[in-house]
Amino acid sequence: MPLVNYWGFGYDRHRAITNVDSVKVDSLRRNFVGFRKIKYDVTVVMKTSPGVELDFSALAKGYEVDAVAELLDKMGCKNYLVEIGGKLKAKVKIQERIFWVVGINTPKESSSFQ
Repeated sequence: MPLVNYWGFGYDRHRAITNVDSVKVDSLRRNFVGFRKIKYDVTVVMKTSPGVELDFSALAKGYEVDAVAELLDKMGCKNYLVEIGGKLKAKVKIQERIFWVVGINTPKESSSFQ
């Protein structure tokens, strides 16, 4: 979560994505990122430092994409592309030879999708 916030994608969105400090990124990774920063057993999860945070947003988005895809399958949809927050799931009927094109637009005003 500390890196997600530093890049401006988390709950702390006041930060611009420009002028990234590689020393700061290295420091965050070393001190607050990784499973070794979490201790757990069957009943308890503990952080090794107050700055360590867990980010489950990708898990939630992945679940949502799966749930929507399952609904579309139940409705009989043969072709679909589901995207939620960058998580994707696609289905295509093979004989129709449909190809999905997925692009990422750089988060800058001057950029465009090509």
